[in-house]
Parts: sequence; C-alpha cells; structure tokens
Amino acid sequence: MQSAVLDRIAKNLSDIGTIAFDDYLQGHSIQPAPSQHCTSATDGNAVTRLHQACRRAFHSADALKFEFIEHPGSRNKQCILTITKPDGVRRSYATQPVFAKKNEAKSEAAKIALDMGALDFLAGETKPVPDSPRSAETSSADSAPPDAMSVQSTTVPEAFVDDIEKCCLDWRAGRVTPHWVPFFDPKLPYKQGCALRIQLSPHVARIYLSGSTFDTLSDAKGACAKAAVLEGVLDFIKHGNGQTRPSSPIQSTPSTSQCPPVAPTTPWTLQAFYDSLPRPFPESFETQTHDASQINALGWMNSMTQNARGGKLILSFFFTSNGPPGLHGCILKLDRPGEYKASLIDARFPKRSDAKAAVCLQAVSEGIGDYIHSIASAVDNKVSPTMRSFSSSLVYPALTSGLSKIDTVLHPHVEYHKERDAYGATLVIRLSTLPASGQVQRYTVPSHYRSKADAKVAVICHAAEQGVIEFVRFRGEIPPDGYISPFNLHTFNPDASRKRKQSGSVEDVEQGQPAKKKQRTKRGTGARSRRGHPTPMGQSLSVCASSDQIHGISGPDDMGLSQSVPADGLCDPSRPGVGGGVGSGATRPVVYGHRVPYGAQMYAPSYPSVLDPRFAGGDGMGSSGYGVHALPAYGSDPPRTVDAMPPERGPSRAWPGASSRTLRRPTEDAELEPGEVVSSAESDFSVGSSRNEDSEVPPNEEEIGLDMSEKGKESVDVGNASCRSNDKAKAKETSPANTSTTVSHVKNLIDYCAQHHCGTPSFHEMQCQGRLLVWIVIGRERFDLPTTYATAEEGRQRVAKQVLARLSKGSSS
Repeated sequence: MQSAVLDRIAKNLSDIGTIAFDDYLQGHSIQPAPSQHCTSATDGNAVTRLHQACRRAFHSADALKFEFIEHPGSRNKQCILTITKPDGVRRSYATQPVFAKKNEAKSEAAKIALDMGALDFLAGETKPVPDSPRSAETSSADSAPPDAMSVQSTTVPEAFVDDIEKCCLDWRAGRVTPHWVPFFDPKLPYKQGCALRIQLSPHVARIYLSGSTFDTLSDAKGACAKAAVLEGVLDFIKHGNGQTRPSSPIQSTPSTSQCPPVAPTTPWTLQAFYDSLPRPFPESFETQTHDASQINALGWMNSMTQNARGGKLILSFFFTSNGPPGLHGCILKLDRPGEYKASLIDARFPKRSDAKAAVCLQAVSEGIGDYIHSIASAVDNKVSPTMRSFSSSLVYPALTSGLSKIDTVLHPHVEYHKERDAYGATLVIRLSTLPASGQVQRYTVPSHYRSKADAKVAVICHAAEQGVIEFVRFRGEIPPDGYISPFNLHTFNPDASRKRKQSGSVEDVEQGQPAKKKQRTKRGTGARSRRGHPTPMGQSLSVCASSDQIHGISGPDDMGLSQSVPADGLCDPSRPGVGGGVGSGATRPVVYGHRVPYGAQMYAPSYPSVLDPRFAGGDGMGSSGYGVHALPAYGSDPPRTVDAMPPERGPSRAWPGASSRTLRRPTEDAELEPGEVVSSAESDFSVGSSRNEDSEVPPNEEEIGLDMSEKGKESVDVGNASCRSNDKAKAKETSPANTSTTVSHVKNLIDYCAQHHCGTPSFHEMQCQGRLLVWIVIGRERFDLPTTYATAEEGRQRVAKQVLARLSKGSSS
C-alpha cells in the first residue's frame, strides 16, 4: 500500500517536469515524451478545468453530470457529460463506447467538452426564452419528478402494469418510475393510445407503444403494458445500463446521473433543444448549418425511409395529449414487421411543427440513421452479383430452352406480390398447356426484396436449388440414382470461360457459359469470319440454317442435345412445331447420310416468308417438290452463316411447282467440269435462249458489291418454312467451237476454287416475278447479286464473274 502511494507521487512529480535525485547528480536531464505528457496532462486537467469553471460561474460543481453507459463487450464503457445551468439550458457531450475503465471515458468526455466550447458556455450568460402568453410552466421527464408527467390511473386492473411498477421498486429502489404518456393520431379522431417510457438515466431510455385505436385511456394503458412486457421491459429495468443486482435503498444514495436537473422556467425553442443534444452529432448536419430551423430533420427522415426501399419501414408521428394547453409533444415511430423504434418528446414546444422537428432530431441523436442504413444494406445484400449471373446466364436460359422443347408455347411464368414497399415472387412451371396432376410446380420467395428484378433473381436461384431444371428435364419424374445437378449456386463460378462451343446449346448454358450475340457485317464489306475478321483464302464457311438449334425445338427427351433427322432428309409432319407444312413454325434440318461437323449445323437454303404477298397462292412447302443441292465439302473452320436473299419488289405471282436436280461431281468420262451446267430445252427456268457472256453488262451492275455479309442461325425464320427455293442443276450442252470462243466465268470460278482449295461451287436458282434469282455457294459462304435474270445461264455467269473478281482481289491483297 505504501509502495503504491510512493509510486503515484513519483509519477505525478514526473508529470510536472521533475527528475530523480540520482539522475540529477549524474547530469541527466530526463524529459517525458511530449505526446505522452501532453495527453496525460490534458486528460487529467480537463475534468479539473471544468470543475473550476463551474464553481466560478455557479459557486458549485453540481451542474456537471457524468453519465456512464455500458455496452456489450470488454471495452464497452461510454460517458456522457451533461452541463445544466440553473435556468435549465444544457449541453451534452458523449464519447464512443470503446473504454475499459470509467475514468478513461470520463476524461475523454471532458476533453470533448473543452474542444467544443464548454468553457465559453459556462462563462456566458444565457437569457431565458420570453414567456408565451398561452404557455404555462411545464416540466418533462428529464426536468421534473416522474410522478408529475405520468398518467395516473387507479382503475386499471391489468397485471402487466403492476408487474412493471413493482419491478421498478424492487430493482431501482424507486429512483426509476414508469412514465405513461397518452397520445393520439390526427388521422383517427376520438381514438387514443398510450406510450411507456422507462428512463434509467438522462440518456438511457426506451419507449414502448400501444396502438392508437382505443376508446379509453385505461384500455390503451393496459395494451401498452402488455406489449412492453412481451418486448422485454422487465429485463431492461433489471439489467439496463450494466446493473447486475437490485439497488439497496438503505446504502445507496442517488447518483448524479439519476438526480433530476433543475426544472426550467420556460418552454423550449427548437434551437435550444438542438443545442442541448449530445455532441458530436451522428449526422453531418453541423457541416452545413448550425441553425436548427434550416436543418429540415423531417425531410431527412422521410428521405432516409424512402431510400431504404424493401425494408418495409413506415414512419409515423403522434402528438401527446397530456401536456399543458398551448404546448405540444410528439412521438416518432419507425415501424417494421416484428420490431419498431420510437422516440418521445414531452410537451414543451409552442408549435406542433417544432415538436415534430425536435423528435426527429432526437431520433437522429439516438442513432436511428445507422439503424436505417443497416436495414437498407441488408436488403441490398439479399441479391448478390453471383446470384444475378447464376440466374441470368445459367438457370433461366436452360429453363426456357427445356420448356420450349416440350412445347413452344410453354415458358416460365413469374408472379409478383408486394408487402409495403418490398417485393416477392412466385415462379410457376407447367409441363403442359393443360397440365395434369404433378405437372405444375411453384417456387416462392417472400417479400424481402427492393424491386421486382431482385425478386425474380431470388426466385430463380431458389427454384434452381429446389430442382426446377430436373423437374423439366425428367418431366416431373424423380431423377435417376447418382444424378448430381450442375445447377448449384454455391459451386457456380461467374468468372468461368465464356467461350461457346455452339450458340444456343443448352449444354453450354449448363456449364455456366452465357449466350453471345451474333455479330453481323454490313453488305458489301466482304466475307468475314465469326469474330469479324476476313476469312483467309482456302478456308470455307458454311451456310447454317438449323431452326431447331435456334428456337430450341426438339424432341421431349433430348434437352441440350443436337437434333437428327432420317437419312432420306424428310421431315416428320406428325410432330408439332417441326416439319415442312405451312404454319409448322420451323424448318427441319436435312443431313445427307452423315452427321455434320461442329455439332448439328446443317445446310438448308433460305426461303421467302410465307406471309409475303408476292408469293400468295403458291403451294406449301410440305407439298412442294423442291430439292436441296448436295452438301459441299467442309473446311477446317467452324460453321458460318450468311444472310438470306433480300425480297424483290414487284407484282404478286404464284409460287411455281418445279423440281431441281443435284449437281453431279465430275468423273473421268464427264465432258463438263464440276459445277458447270448448260441450259436445256426442258428447263423450267429458261424463258428463251441463254445469252453468252459477251452481252453487255449494265454499268450499275458492275458497281454493285456482292452480298457477303454474315448472319447467324437466327436468320432462318420459322415463318419461311412454307416457301422453299426451286433449286435446279441444269446440264449445259457445250461444243468445242462454243467453249473455244466464249469465256466461261463459271469454269474459271471452278478452276480457281480447285486451285486454291476453296471447295466446289454449287449454283442455285429461284424463280421470282417471272425472272430468276441466282446465287452461288462456295464451301459455307453464299454469294449473290441483288438483281434477277432472264435465264439461269446469264445469272450464273454474272454472279460467277463477280465472285471470281472478289476472290481474286482478296487473294492479291
């Protein structure tokens, strides 16, 4: 004990600059570290300076009240210093709850008070607010005995009221009294409610509310007491503010934090009330203005509540009805399902607007801003970026594709429901347009999301976790043993490779690879590869027109698999949505004797729309005899699609019913080169004798660029299924005299392609408006001119000439 006292004395002497005698004899001049000395001196002198200033001003230090609040945790102590003048004007200064000892928190509170001008407040003279002619002397729970403001009622036999009052007597020795404050809702006349305030210290209080729909005060008080007990008011009375055992009424004396301050003689103004709130203020109002009337706390509260969309917050205001005539109090209630926050201001303001603004300022001082921010942040975090990517790029495309394979009219249906300002959603999946038992499944998420988009993402992720893809894939049956779903949000990697093996494939979607949009090049810009770069010579591109892969039309048991057709290339008209009949909705791919490389992309010509009035009156594609040329050799590049032929303008004409023949490959005994044909007398396309290449070419056709634009598989429209082109291969009769005098661009093109390994060109014609459309397919690329010709030979020569020129130009460059 004696050693501890000596150590304390030595420390105090060292703090004021003294040194030990031995050190002095040795010539050492020991000086404490400046930062440590200044901090210690400031901490130790701050409380002393406040006490001295208070005694000089009021001849007593009773105006200083240090209030300690304990929060959960080891370093959990907080101190609030309240300075109250004899006229009732006060200032409060609060620390953060980060101190392990009360002395440390007390010193920090004194320092904050000095930094924020507490000495000037004590030295200055505060004039009282002029009396209002309609006001009377009033007091509040902070400034008057508790019984003065409590609503007395001896006719309430409720046991809950008795339990609360008895707990206050047993655990707080009568120093804490329940305050029953009646209030009313301006929207509900002749109705009232009751509020209970339990105030353990000037800055530790809780408010409990009943509804505002009761006819009598007794009923409202009983309902408020019951609600308070259910919300834990008894535990707050017993253990609030860190108390662990009941207070002893004999040994204990009223602490400074529980002594009521001097009662004010005048009502408060809004500015005086704002200045009395603890500093520093939680929000940055003081950086803008110090005028309470310009802060607009009510607008700030409304804005904060609206910005927390999805939090189901409702802001309500009620006015107290127990104050003196001419003075108004207000209650703020921020309601949320299952909980609420409330603040209470006693009737001390001449205007209702001031009371409303004051209760908003008090709620902000009590930390309601952080509470709203936490709710808004929790709502935003309910839908993460991973969930958005998982639903939009993986689950929803697979779900849509799977339903379309069952029936093209089926699709996921999302129903939304709303609670206050939050949205929920229900995903409805039907396996048939007329579903039977077990063919309908519903997946629901509650109304916890800020928007419909977030609710949709949440319900899709929830459905994926519940097995919605398996429900569609296995048609409502139980998955086989050992099946592991690839649709798992916890194992989903949003940064996985996005390269697609085939556009529109459900297999890619299941692997987390979202679909890519096709790129198109403008007309006349030359052939382009898949990523928009020019295709090198010697590599061919394919014409792909598989409607099944584009629109997801397939059999009921092959979700995510490529489609196949019989070897004869005929479509099954019995299957709905697939076939060659008018209105079937899709064009069936044709494979000649072998599977096509790179998946299920196949060659099929583009057809004019059946809805086009130029082709009215023609036979449907199901009864047409038009054939398809043999598939050209495939190159090493992936498939590539091209544009369909643009429609021609002109009067309507019926669709012809002609047939076509397949181009033959050259043999040793054949007189014609591969792909070279001549007009025959029986040709359905020939109108007169064919013109040779020496005929004059119109100048405008020389300037027309070939249509070499790319196009994805979506260029094959399901409405074009009823119109198929009349592709014919005509045998051309040639003679040595004729071939020796006439330059055949067709032959030159064939030779060029054979020399550069571009693939054998195939020639196609289609009759339109009494003339012929002609195009050439080389490998997987289609070349044509936006014009028509009188004969097939003329068109072949013209197009072949332009193709040869373009290919030669591209090769030279």
